[in-house]
Amino acid sequence: MSFSIRPTRPYDAGPIAAVHRATAAIPGGIARRPEEITDAYINRVLSEALADGVGLVAVDTAGAVCGEIHAVRIPVKLFSHVLSDLTVAVHPDWRGRGVGSALFEALFAAARAMDPPIVRVELNAGAGNAGAIRLYERLGFRVEGRLAKRGRLPDGTFEERYRDGADPRLTSRTPSGPLGHLPQRGRISADRCSPFGGAVAERLRGRRRRLHPRHLARRYRPRLANRPSTRNPSRS
Repeated sequence: MSFSIRPTRPYDAGPIAAVHRATAAIPGGIARRPEEITDAYINRVLSEALADGVGLVAVDTAGAVCGEIHAVRIPVKLFSHVLSDLTVAVHPDWRGRGVGSALFEALFAAARAMDPPIVRVELNAGAGNAGAIRLYERLGFRVEGRLAKRGRLPDGTFEERYRDGADPRLTSRTPSGPLGHLPQRGRISADRCSPFGGAVAERLRGRRRRLHPRHLARRYRPRLANRPSTRNPSRS
C-alpha cells in the first residue's frame, strides 16, 4: 500500500493517539509508555505544533493515519530559529516502508518555509536504539552530546540519551545524492560524543568519509606548523 503526507488537522487527534500508543508498545518505539499517551497530551502537543511549529501525518490510500511527526519552535527570541520537542511515530504495521524518512523530509521542507526561518532541528534519541540512530544519521542529524542517566528503563536500569541536531537547509533530498547529502559546500564536523567510535565525519565535495582522530592529527597539524608566523618581528 502507498501513503501520502499532509498537514495535521485538529480532528486527527484520535488516530494520532492510536498510532502513538501502538508505537509505544514495541521496543525502540517512543519514549512514552502507552498509558502515558493521554488525549490531553495529544491535544496539547498538536495545538502547540499547529500554533507555531510543524505537524504532519502520513495517511494510507484509505485516509487512515499510519505515522505522525511534530516539532515546535522554541518560544524564546534567542532560540526562535530552533524546532525542538520533536516526536515521530510510525505504526508498527508500516515500519520499514519509508514512512519515517518521508515524514522527516516533509518536516524539513516545512521548516525551510517558516518565517522567521528555522535553521536548526533537534531531537533526543536513546543510545540503545541503533535503528533510530542510523535513520537520524542518514537524514543529516549529528550527535552533539550525551545525557547520562537521562532515561530510566522499566527494569530500573538507566539509558543514555543522545542530543542530535540538524540544519533543515542542508538535509533535503537532491537528484544526485541520498538523504543528508551535501553537494555544494564541504563541511567538517567533529563528533567526539558520537556512538560511532569517536570518529570525525568529513564531508568534502559531496563525499563522506570517516577519519580517525590520529589520521586527522597527521593530516592537519603539518599545515598549521607550516603556516607563516603572524608574530611582530619588532617585538622579538
